[in-house]
Amino acid sequence: MDPKFEQWQQAFQQNTPKIDVHKLALQVARNNQREKLKAWIDLITGCGVSVFCVYFLLVYADTTLGKLLFAALSPIPLAFSLWAFRLRQSQPFEHSLDINQLLEFKRKKLSNQVYYWKVSAVILTALWLGLVGFAGLSFIKQGGESLWLTQVILQTLVLAGTWGRFIYLNKQRPKRLTKIDALA
Repeated sequence: MDPKFEQWQQAFQQNTPKIDVHKLALQVARNNQREKLKAWIDLITGCGVSVFCVYFLLVYADTTLGKLLFAALSPIPLAFSLWAFRLRQSQPFEHSLDINQLLEFKRKKLSNQVYYWKVSAVILTALWLGLVGFAGLSFIKQGGESLWLTQVILQTLVLAGTWGRFIYLNKQRPKRLTKIDALA
């Protein structure tokens, strides 16, 4: 055999990381199961929030503006949870030992995760703006009602956490993609 070819082959083998394909396949399978569980939790939670909005509409909303707000809000959690369910369920995983398919699955999962948090942040921002508007109108009309101020403060904390998670994941994406690509 040609000595240069042997040197090249040895250099290639030394620089190529050793990947335990079985371990990687198990990791991807566990991640897939976790995503499916999260999808069902999202769906059940979204349905619960929508039912709560309808309940609040029927029992506690006493003004026309309040009724309109809860009527407009009630389908949003259900629609978002259905979207999140479809996003998380659309990640098919075949039990394959092809390293490229496993790595592509990990790349797609990372991309879907960042996309999920981006859409969550945008929707929560829109809901927060509506809540601030409603709280402002309620404060002007009814004067000093602290319930809506408390809601705005709590929603602001949730909104800040969601945007923080999205920004963190978006900044970490290149590093995580580099790690995934290094396995190839």
